[in-house]
Amino acid sequence: MYATSSLPKPLKTAEFYILLVLAGAPLHRYAIKGAIANASLDSVQIKDGNLYPMLERLRDIGFVDMVSLSPAGKSGKERLHYQTSEH
Repeated sequence: MYATSSLPKPLKTAEFYILLVLAGAPLHRYAIKGAIANASLDSVQIKDGNLYPMLERLRDIGFVDMVSLSPAGKSGKERLHYQTSEH
């Protein structure tokens, strides 16, 4: 039996959708937001300031990994790509 304090908190709806869209392929932040809007028929929208904390929580509990960096269009800034964990 697990002590309830050692279990992670239940997933929020938006966190579930993050896992859902990342199960298909690694995505960067803007692609994650767009895929969630598409998959949820626009019923789930994540504000910019909330996505990274959710991704960090999912990384902390072992559900998501950061997998690569790639340059972004005109800005040239690198984008972090995330995917669901292998374990």
